[in-house]
Amino acid sequence: MEKGKKNVEFHACPSDCELIMQLLKFVAGKRCEGFIGFTDVYSKEPWELIGESSKKTHYLFTQLKKKNKSDTRFNRTTRGGGSWIQQAKGKFILDEDEKLVIGYKRSLNFKHKKNRSLNGQWVMKEYVLADFLLRQLKSNDTKDFVICAIKRNPRSVIKVSFLFVGVEQSCLL
Repeated sequence: MEKGKKNVEFHACPSDCELIMQLLKFVAGKRCEGFIGFTDVYSKEPWELIGESSKKTHYLFTQLKKKNKSDTRFNRTTRGGGSWIQQAKGKFILDEDEKLVIGYKRSLNFKHKKNRSLNGQWVMKEYVLADFLLRQLKSNDTKDFVICAIKRNPRSVIKVSFLFVGVEQSCLL
């Protein structure tokens, strides 16, 4: 490996810029690092995607699906009755020189219509390429690909552990 080059495969937590560069390689048809899988994120509930893995954050390529062919909005509803709800407008991601916007990052929370106890237990960051990069690729097929970084919400784990502590204490009294 060349001196000064980073190998993102061994990063526990790749930077936003590194993730955008991996997405650019993917949509350009080039080889990507092995730490990012490919799946339809919106076809399953988050715990089905993750399984019994001990990794804290899971990185997945996925293709967004529009609500209608002429619509600019995307369908983020899962088959099991949940959906990913965007929390904020999104933040821009700069290149390594911090001069050029190369992508955007959106924050989403998982909400479930049937089982409200699952609301907020999963969080996702969605990474998307900047428009000028997509125009350079000159392909409409690549514009709806994103990288999703999915993990359990650490705040929801704390809430659950407090509940268990409270139950144990009340049983002892």
